[in-house]
Parts: sequence; C-alpha cells; structure tokens
Amino acid sequence: MTPGRAAIVSYARTPFGRFGGALSDVDQRDLGSYAVRACLDRIGAPVPDQVVIGVNFPGSNRSIARQVALRAGLPAT
Repeated sequence: MTPGRAAIVSYARTPFGRFGGALSDVDQRDLGSYAVRACLDRIGAPVPDQVVIGVNFPGSNRSIARQVALRAGLPAT
C-alpha cells in the first residue's frame, strides 16, 4: 500500500442489548477488544498502523481506541 493512503481491511461490530441488560456488566473496552481481535484474526495481516473505534453511547468515553487496541493484544507502539 502507498504511504499516506488509508484502507479499511476488516470490520466487526459488537452485540447490543437493552439498557441494564445482559451486557451491562461488560466493560466497553473489553467488548471493543473482542471486535478488534475478531478483525485481526479474520485478515491474518501484520499489526495495523491505526485502530479506529466508533462509540455511539451518550456520555461514554469517546477516546477508547488505544485502550481497546491494547486489550486486543496490539503493541503499545
């Protein structure tokens, strides 16, 4: 790939449920890391340069992409 160009190589979404339901005790960073790990396992590619996470929950921590990537096993660098 040419430097400076972006490509979406995989995607995954997390399950959703009712407010206060079965997923209410699951940390959103852990939930996101499951989706990232699924993407990485699916594509079998080298470690990506960036991980982009979309959070659609009012009042949630919108800067969790790094935490999710680390919990998915990606290096800190």
